[in-house]
Amino acid sequence: MQNIRYLTVNKSDLAWLFHTSEATVEKWKKSGLHQKSDGKFLLSDALAWLKEQHRIELQNKLTAATLDQQQLSKLLGVTRQTVTAWSRAGLLKNRDGGYDLKRVCCWLREYYQRIAERNYQGRLKTIRRKIHKNVKQIEKFLDKDNLF
Repeated sequence: MQNIRYLTVNKSDLAWLFHTSEATVEKWKKSGLHQKSDGKFLLSDALAWLKEQHRIELQNKLTAATLDQQQLSKLLGVTRQTVTAWSRAGLLKNRDGGYDLKRVCCWLREYYQRIAERNYQGRLKTIRRKIHKNVKQIEKFLDKDNLF
């Protein structure tokens, strides 16, 4: 079996592999997909090129994405009530009333970091109280029996 790194395919095979048409492969070629001098495509190059195109597309969507409450809740897999609760907690809307996806992602990271910090501080306080209580009981026990 030929190593995939060096496997070359023609336009119709590339279209078949990616479940698309030859016209789409032609558009990819015009957009920068490298074609060898023999008219074939190196499969590893095609995979790398497509991966980069998807990364760019996703980055552009993240940069330009303005979503309404329903779209945001569907995308994040939460209820609209959760999005409303986040808005009450400080998640800002755009001037058009929608949500900027990039800003939402940053806000959610900070929001959950604050919650984690509060939970940590609360647990730490509880542990300190328990330790203090246990130390008091030990001191009381030691004073009572005058072991020392």
